[in-house]
Amino acid sequence: MGELQRWLTRTNTRSCGQGLAIDLPANVWQCEFTADDGRLLMIRWTHEGTATTSLPPRAEEVRGLDGTSPPVRAGCTIEVSGTPVLIVQQPGASSAHRSIRTALRQ
Repeated sequence: MGELQRWLTRTNTRSCGQGLAIDLPANVWQCEFTADDGRLLMIRWTHEGTATTSLPPRAEEVRGLDGTSPPVRAGCTIEVSGTPVLIVQQPGASSAHRSIRTALRQ
């Protein structure tokens, strides 16, 4: 879990949620963090099986726990499984994710 710890170094937790309440497939969990450089970091994983999810429009990088970082394009999809993936967004992307915080408060 060393890679996961590196992802979270110097971040602040913003929110966590699951499934349909945050516009993701029912088996997908997601936590959001703000990095000290202003980028929004999202970690996604499933509690069972796999799921296909769309990347946010400002996504600039996806990283696996094994260190891989496939090329990304706005709007492309990724396969999520029980192994967490990190999605890195450009600064200023936070307004697109207010719905997550709102859904969690309800």
